[in-house]
Amino acid sequence: MIGKKFSRKTIITAVAIFVTFVVIAALRLTNSPEYKKERISLQEAEKLYQQALSYNEKQSAPAVKYTMTADYCRKIIKHYPDTPQAEKAEQLLKQIPEKYTAQLAPLKLSTP
Repeated sequence: MIGKKFSRKTIITAVAIFVTFVVIAALRLTNSPEYKKERISLQEAEKLYQQALSYNEKQSAPAVKYTMTADYCRKIIKHYPDTPQAEKAEQLLKQIPEKYTAQLAPLKLSTP
């Protein structure tokens, strides 16, 4: 073994300090405005996705059902593109017959 041997107490103290540092760093991250904004975005995207699913499952006229579902999906993709819900919305949008999505204006996504 190279180096000095450390006592059990010294190692436990070092681990405790490290864990405390990690907890403090995690708390700072979760209280940051960026984290809060991201969490709210995820909640909003999920809410819109649930509304899209709700319309998709309704037994209403296909024009209403598919148009509303597509509208919610497109809002998610446009406003929350980096969320898991955007991926789900894209898949759901692909299931909608083209004649109901063709009447919608082309979706313009911002490219970084």
